[in-house]
Amino acid sequence: QEREGDVTAMAARLHAQMGAGLYLSAAVNLRQLFVQAPEVIALRFTGDTIPPPARLASIAADLRSNIARAKDAQATPSVGDSLLLAYVGWQLGDAATTAEGLNQAQKSADAGGKPEPLIELLRRTWLDAPASDPKFAPTK
Repeated sequence: QEREGDVTAMAARLHAQMGAGLYLSAAVNLRQLFVQAPEVIALRFTGDTIPPPARLASIAADLRSNIARAKDAQATPSVGDSLLLAYVGWQLGDAATTAEGLNQAQKSADAGGKPEPLIELLRRTWLDAPASDPKFAPTK
């Protein structure tokens, strides 16, 4: 049974939803995790606690497709899909994917007229972190 606010359980649920392709639910839970436990923003999960790198790459491709489909339909891409893309990039140690997701999240937030302070926090944590700091080193 999950205890309310159990960070480990929240992260496990998020990763299970991502692995299952439940991106809308995963995006809601990503935001909830970061709001309730901001200390996990800088963590990179390893082993069985997160889908394997090949699955994360597939998830990134799915999210890019969702974003492209929205653009093709002349709709604003989901901030959630964009934040998940950035999160996958962070977990993979792929700064280009992280930046791609955060940049799209910012464009979508701006288009929606809803400020998203989380985007700037993630940008400072994930992209402006000193590369020499071992806690920010990508996992292999």
